[in-house]
Parts: sequence; C-alpha cells; structure tokens
Amino acid sequence: MKRGSMICGGAFVRLGKQLLQKPGTFAPKHLDGSFLGALIGATFIIFINSGISSEYKKYWTYGISALVSLFASGVALTGVLASISNQNRKFFEERVASHKAAKALLPIALSRFHEVSENATSIALRDDTFFENSENVSTIAEAVEIGDETIRVLKECIEYSDEVTQEWLSIAFARYQVARSRLISSVADPHRVVTDLTRGDHAFDWEVIRAIVSHLFSFARGHEGVPSSQIDPETVTMSMLHPEVGKPRYTAAQQRIIERRKLLSDGSLKDFRENI
Repeated sequence: MKRGSMICGGAFVRLGKQLLQKPGTFAPKHLDGSFLGALIGATFIIFINSGISSEYKKYWTYGISALVSLFASGVALTGVLASISNQNRKFFEERVASHKAAKALLPIALSRFHEVSENATSIALRDDTFFENSENVSTIAEAVEIGDETIRVLKECIEYSDEVTQEWLSIAFARYQVARSRLISSVADPHRVVTDLTRGDHAFDWEVIRAIVSHLFSFARGHEGVPSSQIDPETVTMSMLHPEVGKPRYTAAQQRIIERRKLLSDGSLKDFRENI
C-alpha cells in the first residue's frame, strides 16, 4: 500500500507540473508545478496512512488513480484546445494584416485600371489603318496590361473585403479580361471588320470598367466603410476631355455607349453583373 501511495503521489507531482506548463490553464504563472503536485501528493499519502479501513483505502486508491489519469487527459486536451485557439487567432491576425496591406495598395491598383481603360478607349477610336495592321497587337497588349502586382492586390482585396467590394472588383476584373481579349482580337484577326458600331462596343466595355473603378476610389482611400451597391449608369461615358471629342468616331461611339448603358437600368450590382 505504501508503494502504491508513493506512486500516486509521484503522479500528482507530474500532474502539477503539467497543469502549470500547459498554455491556457488556470494556474498562476509564478506557482511552481512540482510544489503544487507534491502538496496534493502529500495530502493523498497522509490520507492513505491514516486509520481508515484498508477496504476503503483500496477503492479510494483505485478511484484517485483513475482521476489522475482523467485530470492528465484534461490537461492535455486543454493544451490542444489552447493551441488551436492560438492558431485561429494568428490566422485571423494575418488575414486582417493582409487585407490592410492590400487595401493600402488598392488606390494604386485602381489608378492603373483607370489608366488602362483610358488607353483602351483611345485605341478603340483609332482609324481603320491601325486595326488593319496586325503588328499593332503588341502595342495594344502593352497599353492595356495592368501588371502582376495590380492583379495580386485585386485578388487579395476580393478575398478579404466585404461582399459589396468583392462583387464590384470581381465584375471589373472579369470585364477587363473579356474587353482585353476582344480589343486585341480586333487587330490580330485580319478577317474582322471594325466599324463605328464595334468601336462603340469596345469603348463601352472599357468605360464600364472605368466607372466601377471611379466608384471604388472613395472606398479605397478610406472615405467610406463600404462602397454603394449602385452606380449611376450615366457615369458610363467617354470623357468630354478626350482628344477625339466632337469627331465622327467619338460621336458614334458615344451614341453606342448611351444605347447599351440603358441595359444597366438603375445601376445595381445585379445589373452590372447580368445585363451587359
């Protein structure tokens, strides 16, 4: 019996150490685990060596041994749960940091999108000679390339932002990919005939992107918490400061834009996503 009581006492010492070493447990940091375990173990040994009948001592020893195992398992589980909690907190902090970093760079990314849209609209208004020369493919590709860094920032903002911002950025990026392909194909394919109607369609594609980008600038600069889920359809238009303003190709393209933007109805996210 004495040997059993010493074993159980030793188990309490080990348990005390575990209680104070596991992260997230309730024990004070300054308390020594060995001392706590020894104190509990000594109490247990005194009880075993007291005048209580051997039958009670035997069952009590078995019971307390089982409790030691249960306590040890509980301590281990507490450590696992604390570790999971720490990992979740670290993931959340990294997510917030990534979002802040991406949002800080979002104005630069949007500026590049805006610049590319203006370049593309100007290309759409070029004369037939430009579109008939397949060597201009590289010129167009370079003028409408947003770059890997801009794409990275957009992807991170889409991943971590609120739902409305995610929707607008997703629409703009998807529209960009389609518009870029269409514009390059107009020169790359010698069998395509470019008319004022197709020029207007190209200009519309890029002015939609420019309108979305302009809409998000205030949010990107921190002036509003969440961007509005609506855009005034009349903002989808070519600039009155465009070098071609007043000329036939500009006028025809602008008319086409006005016709197509009617599909945007009240300019909701759904209209921009599904109706154009």
